[in-house]
This record gives sequence, C-alpha cells and structure tokens, in this order.
Amino acid sequence: MYIFKEAETWVAVAFILFLVILFRFGWSKIVQALDNRAELIKNELDEARNLREQAQSLLADYQKKKQDSENEIAKIVQKARDDTNSTLNSSIQNHKKLLERRKKTAEEKISQAKERVIQDIKNSIIDISINASKALIEENITDNNNKKLVKEASNKIDKDFLNI
Repeated sequence: MYIFKEAETWVAVAFILFLVILFRFGWSKIVQALDNRAELIKNELDEARNLREQAQSLLADYQKKKQDSENEIAKIVQKARDDTNSTLNSSIQNHKKLLERRKKTAEEKISQAKERVIQDIKNSIIDISINASKALIEENITDNNNKKLVKEASNKIDKDFLNI
C-alpha cells in the first residue's frame, strides 16, 4: 500500500470524494442556482432590450418633434420675413406716392409763381408805357423830345427786366 502514503493520492481521493458528495447532494442546488442565475440574466436582458426599444421609440418621437419644431420655426421666420418685406414694400410705395404729390404741388407752386412774375412784368411794362405816353402827351412832342422819351422808356424797361 505504497499508494496511500503519497500526498497526491490523498488529494486525488479527497477530490473524487468531494465530486461524489457534490454530485449526490449539491449538484441539483448548483444547477438550480445556475438556472436561476441564467433566468435572472435572461430577464435582465429582456428588460434591457425593452428599455432600449422604448428609448429608441422616445428618441424617434423627440427627433420627429424636433424636426416638426424646426419646420414650424422656419415657417414662422419665413412668414415674418414675408410680412416685413410686404410692410417695407407698402411703406416704400406710400413714400413714393407722397413724394410724387409733393413734387406735383411744388411744380404747381413754381408754375403759379412764374405766372405771377410774368403778370407783374406785364403790369410794369403797361405802367411804364402809360407813364411814357402820358409824358409825351404832356410835353409838346418834338423829334428831340420824342427820341429822348423813347430812349428813357426803353432803358427803364431793360432795367425792370434785369431786376426781375
């Protein structure tokens, strides 16, 4: 019995005995614990998969809402731009009409002033002619006097035209 004196033999016997006891009494508990653990892991994986699907669904919903919001913002900004451009164009048109009315009014005033000046010149010429005629009539009209009066009237008319 030389085999039983070796430590390795006793270790082997103890190991085999351990395995027999383990298979006899503990194997079902170990298998059950492993099965329970496998079931727990499977449940956790299923729960994680469900959570992932929910998260992806929420992400897709939020991305759709974000896209819808961005589209709505773009529409609002475009409408604001269109309204601003419309208001600006309307304002420009109103100012153009106002400027045209003011220009027309100014042209009418200038035309009226021009007509008044022309009428004043005509009246001055008439007054000068009347005064010259009167002076001629009052004096005995002689050739020398006549030439002198015509020359004076002509100078006065020229002078009045230059002042205007």
